[in-house]
Amino acid sequence: MPFSYTKLLRKGALKGVLGGHRGWQVGLFIIVVGQLLRKAVKKGSGVVTHSQKIPVGEGLEVRHLRNAEENLSEDE
Repeated sequence: MPFSYTKLLRKGALKGVLGGHRGWQVGLFIIVVGQLLRKAVKKGSGVVTHSQKIPVGEGLEVRHLRNAEENLSEDE
């Protein structure tokens, strides 16, 4: 049976936070801090989901769609 952080987090949350069991609270704390440290110390860049080269002289504009949707509803 493989080791699963997700199962430990779920069990720690249920028994420690909701159940009030001190041992599971400490275990949950250790697991969460360990995962955060592992992500902070991890070498290399993160996972790149999309990459595109922009030619010199061109620009990139990023918009948040929620504001555009709100503006459309106000205009109606």
